[in-house]
Amino acid sequence: LTLNYPLDKESIVIDVGAYKGEFIEKLIKRHSPIIHAIEPIKEFSSYLQRKFVNDSNIIVHSFGLFDETKKVKISNLGAGSSIFARKEGSAEQIISLKSMSKFVEEESIQEIDLLYMNIEGSEYQLLNHIIETGLIQNVKHLQVQFHNYILNSKLERKKIRKKLRKTHYCVF
Repeated sequence: LTLNYPLDKESIVIDVGAYKGEFIEKLIKRHSPIIHAIEPIKEFSSYLQRKFVNDSNIIVHSFGLFDETKKVKISNLGAGSSIFARKEGSAEQIISLKSMSKFVEEESIQEIDLLYMNIEGSEYQLLNHIIETGLIQNVKHLQVQFHNYILNSKLERKKIRKKLRKTHYCVF
């Protein structure tokens, strides 16, 4: 993992959809930021808590981030788990989602040095929430994996990227 910007012990990173912590492992090898690992599936958040038990800079949260606080069903497809219907598996497990705005308020987060998200289709609603609430102004760097199995995903991605150009420079 090579970042074009420095992260230090004061930096705040939010990994939304942390799964088994592979991204976190890459980050902590070269940087030492404070990392909020967001993982709504209990099996994986428990795994992360055990994996990083000795690292006080990694805070594991057992919920997902979204545009609103609510409970939803999710498929348990490992790294591909999603709240959206997919041919690979149906959503059956109940998880908790928290609005991003509520999360940053509760955690007293003023600035996010890196917001990394890989959340299997939920990125569209979450990004729109972050943009519409103005939270995007507090995000220095954003890395998103967009998923194309959502209805109108290409159009939605294009709209979001257009909005993001007002505050961020798109590298890829």
